[in-house]
Amino acid sequence: MLIFLMILACIRPSDQYDVTLHGAGTQLDQMEAPPAAMGGRIELARYTLSGSNLGYGVTGLFGDSPRADGKQFVVGTASFGYPSVTMFDRESAFLSPGPTAIDTCVVRPPAQGTGGPSEYVDVGDAVLFSTSGRTMVALERDPASHPRPAGESWYVGYGDALMPMIEDHPHLPDTWKPGASWSVTFPGTVPPAEATFGAIPYPLTDTLVHLPPTLDDFSIAGAPIRSPNHGYNRAGEWTGEDDDVRFTGPFVTPMSLTWTPSRSLGNITLVVRLHGEGVEGICDCTSECEEGFSCVDGSCVGNDGASWNVLAELACTVADDGEFEIRPEQLAGIWTQVEWLDVAGSTLSIARINEGTTFVPDVLTWNGKRVGISPVRVRAADILVTRLEVP
Repeated sequence: MLIFLMILACIRPSDQYDVTLHGAGTQLDQMEAPPAAMGGRIELARYTLSGSNLGYGVTGLFGDSPRADGKQFVVGTASFGYPSVTMFDRESAFLSPGPTAIDTCVVRPPAQGTGGPSEYVDVGDAVLFSTSGRTMVALERDPASHPRPAGESWYVGYGDALMPMIEDHPHLPDTWKPGASWSVTFPGTVPPAEATFGAIPYPLTDTLVHLPPTLDDFSIAGAPIRSPNHGYNRAGEWTGEDDDVRFTGPFVTPMSLTWTPSRSLGNITLVVRLHGEGVEGICDCTSECEEGFSCVDGSCVGNDGASWNVLAELACTVADDGEFEIRPEQLAGIWTQVEWLDVAGSTLSIARINEGTTFVPDVLTWNGKRVGISPVRVRAADILVTRLEVP
């Protein structure tokens, strides 16, 4: 009887179904370039926040309170370590590049920041971005001085401080110059004998970073991406309340993007992020929270989630030709790793990213050894962020 039932199962009626596997026919090296082990990362980014309820949390370094929509600022970071690790390659402290293949997208979890070096490396008082003129951005060492006694010096990083966006000011040096080539240098140093990290004794003097051109005339479905008019409506009339600047995302219908292409016709990185909630402070009532935040169970919580709390993202690399469309089916993989009810906000980041590598002098380890950590990743990004509706 059992054999008879098995035979019947084999001859049951069937048909052809229109089903395809997600990602079928796509090679892994087209989705993400295999990361290379590197001994450090130097990054400089300009942010433009053009949307409602955006904060400095978009950098991943700060909280969102107080909100900063309409702001433009520059931030940089650098770190070095040994042995070399792949974390320094593809993963950015701000916005990681998209897939290697042009006009393709990939769903990915938030950057983990794990797998770092065993020992950090000191390269001097600051990592400097400068030109032959008076431009200078200094990413100062953190900590500024070496802690004592022995055993306390275990971390050395650079930058992670907000800077105003300055260009062509009559008295102040630029902090950003679109299209310029800036030199990247550090002086090198020898740490105290009791330090528990390595150091590069010799200076870096011959590295360049190329700042990308400005992102111009971006629109979503024909509506320009812009900052909120604080206290005015779209007609320019005073209302005393901010108008709401957010766009329909690609969660149900396609989201079409247009912009002015760059002359280089390189590529652009587009990242749709889903954000969860995040606590920004304690409170007894909403009036004690900053604008754009509400008091929930004794904590100030952003009305559009926390931009520093990334649940998942869709990253696309597209040709810088002036138009692209993100479709709902490209986000299908997100819903396998994120619960819809956990999503409190959504953003779109648009970036031109220039990156390269540089070779640095060898490291003197804390126990007197000589170690090479080249190459080091160098990256400059111009990043525009706007607000999307919650899916």
